[in-house]
Amino acid sequence: INIPGTNSTATSMLPARTLVFAGAFTATYPLLLVGSVARAIYLRATLGMPSNILSTGTYMGWSFGEKHLADQHYVSQMLYSKPFNEALLRKALFSLCAEDGIKESEIELVFKDEVPQDWPKNAKGQITGSFAMHHFLPESVQPGGQ
Repeated sequence: INIPGTNSTATSMLPARTLVFAGAFTATYPLLLVGSVARAIYLRATLGMPSNILSTGTYMGWSFGEKHLADQHYVSQMLYSKPFNEALLRKALFSLCAEDGIKESEIELVFKDEVPQDWPKNAKGQITGSFAMHHFLPESVQPGGQ
């Protein structure tokens, strides 16, 4: 293998470095896993509901400069291939939002009658993991992106 910037020492030390990494990972991963599970159980037992544990949603003030926006915790889009009980979903959503102090008048739950498009594909015809938010329901987007 001729990789610019390498030398015989770097190439010969690769197996040893790989073994050291594998050993360190094997030793630390179980410890960190137990610690994180213990912390999750502790927080759930002492603080209660997830809305109390994650009081600022995904926008942590200490890392993003207090950019927390009310009612904008977990933006999502759900697409279903079959109809479902809309009244039951609406009731469950309102109940969940009430736990976080969000009023029903501030909740937008829209049911589109549009048939979703298939997964997006790249130029080679392969399914890609990234796509525009309105890809599945393009008719739902107003002109100008609203």
